[in-house]
Formats: sequence, C-alpha cells, structure tokens
Amino acid sequence: MSPLEEIIQGQERHAENGGEFAGCVIWWDVQVAGITTGDLKDLAQRVGLPSQYLPSTISPISAYKRSLQKIPAWLTGQKLKLIPIKEDGGAGPEIVHGVCQIRVDVAAEEAGMDQITTLRFDKATHRISCGNSDLEALMQEKYGRSLLHSEDDIRGIIVAVTRQVGISLRKAGGTYWVPAQHQELVNAVTNLAAGISINNKVSQLPLYESDSVTSTLTDAAQYTLENELSSLQKDLEQIQLGGATPRAVASQMVEIEKVRARVNLFAGVLNFTTSGLELQLGRIENDIRRVVGLPVAIASQQESDEPVITTTSSASPEEMVPQKRFMVATSPMGF
Repeated sequence: MSPLEEIIQGQERHAENGGEFAGCVIWWDVQVAGITTGDLKDLAQRVGLPSQYLPSTISPISAYKRSLQKIPAWLTGQKLKLIPIKEDGGAGPEIVHGVCQIRVDVAAEEAGMDQITTLRFDKATHRISCGNSDLEALMQEKYGRSLLHSEDDIRGIIVAVTRQVGISLRKAGGTYWVPAQHQELVNAVTNLAAGISINNKVSQLPLYESDSVTSTLTDAAQYTLENELSSLQKDLEQIQLGGATPRAVASQMVEIEKVRARVNLFAGVLNFTTSGLELQLGRIENDIRRVVGLPVAIASQQESDEPVITTTSSASPEEMVPQKRFMVATSPMGF
C-alpha cells in the first residue's frame, strides 16, 4: 500500500475526531498555459505567489531559438536544412541561417545541398524574414507561441513549491504533502493554475492530525530526505573525481543548505530526530570543503567522532521551523 492510500484510509477513520489541520496532499493536472511573462507576473501577484517561484523571463532571442527547435520535422519533409551563418554571439544585429535544399542522386550515389535563400531574425526589431514564404510563416507562428510560457513552465512552478516545502508520497512523484504552515503557498499555486485556465487543476486533500497520519508522513519525510542526501553524496563523488569547478562547488553548497532547511522544517513539524541526517550533511559539507582546500566548518560532536555541521539555513526560524507541531487553519483550502 502506498503512503497516499494509507493516508486516505486514515482520514476516513479520523476525519470526525477533531484533529488539528496538518496540511494538504496535492496533485495537479495542467493542460493549458499560453501566458506571457508580464501576465504571469501580474497573476502571481494577485494570488500571492512569491516571484522566486516564477520561471525566467522569455527573451525574444531565446523564443526565436526555441522556435528553431520546433521545425526539424517540417524541414525534413521539405528536404530542407538550416545551416548557421551568423550565430547569436551577442554582438551582431541578426541571427542568420542559410536555407539549403538537399539533393540526392540515387543513380550516381551522390548527395549535396544548395543554398536557396536565408532565414533572418533581427534582434532589434524581432522581425523574421525568409525568401521561403512557407518557412517564414511557420517560424512566425512558432515564434509567437514560444514567447508564451508553456504547460511545462506552469508545472515547473508547482514542482518548485513542492520541492521546497513538500514531501513526495509516491516514488514516481506527482503527489506531495505540504505542511499546514505553507497552506497559503498551496492556495497560491492552486489559484495561479486555475487563473490561467479553468482546465488546469491543482487538487487538495486536507489532512488532520492522527497517529496514523503522523506515522505515515514521518516515514515518507525520512525516506525522501534520505534520498536527497544520497543524491548529494553522488554529486560529491563526482566533484571528488575531478569536477570541482567553482560553479559545481557553489551549486552543491546551495543544495546542502536547501536540504538542511527541509530537514529542520519537517523534523519540527513531525517531531522526529535529525541527528543522523545532520551527521550526513556535516560529512558531505566538510568533504566538499576539503576538496577545494577550505577550512572545515565549525562543528559539534554528536554520537560520532565525525563532525556535524551546526550552520543553519538562511531562512528565518519563523519561516522554516514551526512553533508548534501543527498549525490550525480556520479555512484550510483558502478558496
């Protein structure tokens, strides 16, 4: 039985017992997007979603490059190929491709290409021009769509929220529990998805405290956090094998702090011991510091001779560690 099935059964038994609100299980189905960056930012502000969860602004140049990635099948059908002539290096006024017709002579066993026209994108005016009218029309269509955020972008917003403050209840992902103190964030992504289209839905199953719910959530939280630590360990091994670039090390240190914040959050909510998780985090962080020649972080001894890092997350205690086990929400779903 999956953690989700256990929780649903537990709720059926304990729904009427007056337990405190423990947060929501959420899952989603995003079918429609097609929203500009500006409209997405405005909608996020209206529903109370912090901008840190929004995808990057889609620039005209990046939209044009995305458009190029969407036409290979059409080009193949027309026996055409694009050859870069002027790539985007940040200096030139245009991105230019040669449009080449592919020649195949089966009898002579020869193949070749002839340039028949050019495809141009003006980086100042964002105008697309091409001597092949069909290709020009296709690129203009794809470019217009590429300026809009896709369904994947909207799913990415929800995933970003759940990965920061949620715990996966399925190995395959897609179903998460988010504690009560982050219910406003859940409501925000729910209303954001629905605000883009009524065909988008973030479903919420409210949970109320009971021994069975707490036990299942604790098991899921510890399992998830241990997997995240295993992933950090694998990244460390890659760094130790020679990939210790400044960017890789900085990224690894950021990930350590994210996991540390999640350990603090869920241990505070569910009241489980973190010493083993903190020990592993401390070992990983100290090993990274040794690889790049940095001093080992200030540590404390805890059930082992191996140091345990005592550095805390950059998030404030009020944000990441609740003051009581579960926070009561008078209107959990927030609609």
